[in-house]
Amino acid sequence: MGMKELAAKVAAEHADIPANKVTALVRATLKALHQELTDTTEKTVKLPPLGSFVLVTKAAGEDDGEGRRKVHLRLSKPKDEAEAAEGAPAAKNAEKKAAKAASPERAAKKAERQAGKADKQAARKAAKAQKTES
Repeated sequence: MGMKELAAKVAAEHADIPANKVTALVRATLKALHQELTDTTEKTVKLPPLGSFVLVTKAAGEDDGEGRRKVHLRLSKPKDEAEAAEGAPAAKNAEKKAAKAASPERAAKKAERQAGKADKQAARKAAKAQKTES
């Protein structure tokens, strides 16, 4: 898709804005994005609705005088798919947590751990008291 096709597509969706204004706006937006990617020293530039741009700089070769810089775009998932993908594991995890919390075996293990901790602390205090007496 070229600049003209992109501007025409946006202009068709927004009939209240003149086509020449849409073209100018698209050009200005892409120019600002290009400038940001050119000037930045960060390895990743995130643009939430689109994705993230990963900047890779390769060292100069023997013949070349300068290093090469490449920009990779990692597109973000569409919102519908992202929400659906995130929603299923979240519900599954909530069910697992609820099942674990209600388990009597879990409560018994927890009480056992706490008793063990209390015994260790008592032993440490006794050893410390015995040390100070000597």
